[in-house]
Amino acid sequence: MLDTTLICHTPFGVVILSVSIALVLVASGDSARALASIVAGASAILTLAVVALPTTIELLSNRQRLGSIFGRTIVAPPGRLSLFALTTERGWLATASIGVAIAAVLVLLVGRGWRLRWGSLGWVLAAASWLAVAGADRVWPGADLPPVQLMLAPGAIGLAMSIGLGVASFDTDVLGGRFGWRQMASGFATVAFVAATLPFLGHLLDGRWGQSSTDLETTVRALEPDGTPQFRVAWVGRRDELPTISQDLQRNGLGIGLTTGFRPTPDDQTSSPSSVQERAIVGQIAAALDGESHALGRILAAQSVQYVVVLHDAEARSIEPATDIASTIRSLGEQLDLEPLEGFRGLRVFRTPPARPLRAVASRTGESLGDLSPAFDAGHPPSLFTGQAPENSSVILGLGGSDWVLETPSSTINPIVADGRQRFDVGSGGTASLRYDTPVRYRLAIVLQLLAIVVLTLMARGRTPARPGRRSSESNS
Repeated sequence: MLDTTLICHTPFGVVILSVSIALVLVASGDSARALASIVAGASAILTLAVVALPTTIELLSNRQRLGSIFGRTIVAPPGRLSLFALTTERGWLATASIGVAIAAVLVLLVGRGWRLRWGSLGWVLAAASWLAVAGADRVWPGADLPPVQLMLAPGAIGLAMSIGLGVASFDTDVLGGRFGWRQMASGFATVAFVAATLPFLGHLLDGRWGQSSTDLETTVRALEPDGTPQFRVAWVGRRDELPTISQDLQRNGLGIGLTTGFRPTPDDQTSSPSSVQERAIVGQIAAALDGESHALGRILAAQSVQYVVVLHDAEARSIEPATDIASTIRSLGEQLDLEPLEGFRGLRVFRTPPARPLRAVASRTGESLGDLSPAFDAGHPPSLFTGQAPENSSVILGLGGSDWVLETPSSTINPIVADGRQRFDVGSGGTASLRYDTPVRYRLAIVLQLLAIVVLTLMARGRTPARPGRRSSESNS
């Protein structure tokens, strides 16, 4: 599965890296290089935006652009203990991690000169991370923000730097002096650091670094069809754990996302539900969770949704859900036509009545259509499907938009959009291809992207300094 989250977070990782380097350079008194670091970071982001110009245009034109960029949101900040330890773990692992922060205090107590100055800068980075995580959800409640781990990264870098400078301070400013409180503080910091390290040795020895032996994909593999999926899956859970971009449910930080089949595509992970039909599905599930409907399965089956999956443990470790999701599971369990499927670790699965296929063929008599039969399972999904289109039939595509075409041996058919679906009326039948027709605006964006890359390359070559050997040879000639 392609993890586009890393790609989307790259610009913000560049910002964090360039700002952190600039702060270190300012602390060392080199303001000119600090400014150069900021300029280099801005140039890298601009270059990335140009290289991925179509995606950049799509993100900037999306009303939920932050959600599309991050795909995550801070919905449940870690507790105070975990926040102080700069970790998202809870319980005894968070308690043990406090030893890292305690060890980082040593440089503030015994450090001198540049060691104290840089060590203090490390604590500034840690404090900035604490304030960002603790205050973001209060200042922008429900907004799409970077994941907690990304916002804690500068603080983790700062504490690591402070610990290293504490060791340097012990060697330079403490070692060799008379025994006193400085030596005692150094010993206490060493014990705290060792105590924080020991619990993670088990994660190191098992080879998994604390990760679960199963994941979401292996958990739902039994439900995957052998061929191309003909159904949608509605995902409900914490927005920072769902495998797809989601819409806010306004219910304890939960969200709803949609995928075709159980394996999210890159488009699922970067684009929120946008079509009229997709937004209607989200609204129907939200209404059912609020008690306004008790026949959600029939409604979703008509929209090609075969499963509703409530994700309560992204690492698939536990079977029992947390308290904030248990009420959502109870609401879905009260639906009269949703069948619960048991035995899935980390999630609860509900199956709707037989769902309407996403790609189907129906006989056509005038304006009325016969029964739908699944079709167009071959090809190269998700942009090309092939199959048989009988004479005087209609091919039904249950996807929003109007960017698909049906190519038959005799003609190319454009869709008729109705009720969030695309219908292609076939005259003379035969083997046909259902193909996604890339919009003209996207093709133009690709052309502009190539031109921008050429311009940036020429500008970069013009600013490249000549090699010393070339200069000397030119001067000798």
